[in-house]
Amino acid sequence: MKVNGAIIKKLRKEAKISQKALAEKMFVSEKQFSRYETGESEMSLWVYFSFMEAIGMPSENYWVLYMDSNEYNDYLKYKKLRRLLRDSKYKEIAKLLPEFKKTHLSNEKFIKQFIDYLEVLCNEQSDSLTALNRLFDIICQSIPSFDEAKIDTYRMTYNELCIVSSICDLLFNINEDERALSILLKILDGRKKMRTSEDDIPVIFPPIMCQASNNLGRIGKIDEALTIAEEGLKIALEYNNIRCVPALLYIIACCKDLKNEPKEEIKGLLLQAYWGAKMCENLAFAETIKKDAKESFNIFVD
Repeated sequence: MKVNGAIIKKLRKEAKISQKALAEKMFVSEKQFSRYETGESEMSLWVYFSFMEAIGMPSENYWVLYMDSNEYNDYLKYKKLRRLLRDSKYKEIAKLLPEFKKTHLSNEKFIKQFIDYLEVLCNEQSDSLTALNRLFDIICQSIPSFDEAKIDTYRMTYNELCIVSSICDLLFNINEDERALSILLKILDGRKKMRTSEDDIPVIFPPIMCQASNNLGRIGKIDEALTIAEEGLKIALEYNNIRCVPALLYIIACCKDLKNEPKEEIKGLLLQAYWGAKMCENLAFAETIKKDAKESFNIFVD
């Protein structure tokens, strides 16, 4: 396989592995591995697989080895923006966006849609209705005849799911709760059709399940809220995505309290939610849990 030696070298350095150590893991000589990095020698398919495994990168990401250095650097910026989006760090996104918009990658249509979406999220001056209309325009870039009633029939990408999730947030903000909840439940009903990678599943679906279960609970559909929250928690734990775990645990605790389940079980869930929020450095949510546990459940979690 003819791959970019400079990218091989960059990936190795990012993984903080020496040529010698990586060569040993791949069962090739250090001299031979040096030839891969300089481009003097091509990798066989199985050497390529061993390289990807040794640096801890999924083998399906093979395409990065065919990028030139500039393309790879642009790709890293895109990945960073996605990580910041996952953590809702909009101020940091706003700082990086101007530079990212100058990259060649920004000319790609799906990246242009991603940039437009981030700009809406970072615009603190925009009111909910204006932002909502803009998000509908953005989703129509990739789904021209977008119809929220048909959401469960669409094979949406990660970016499209993020946009629709934000649409639901804004619908809740303008008190269109039933409409937002209908969209979320349709997404969950059709999620097996979505074009999300294995890595994206724990990033996008637990937050959507958190949204749905929280609002189902607010309108009194406790059993349905509990089922979705427990499923979301299972996915988050299976894929080691701890960011949504505290909120899902808290929703489960509230649902179980409304179902008059044992207080000791509820206390255990609240303790896990509280310390999980602290571990995720979501201190405001941790304090909310602490306060509600005391006032609503007469439970002291600290």
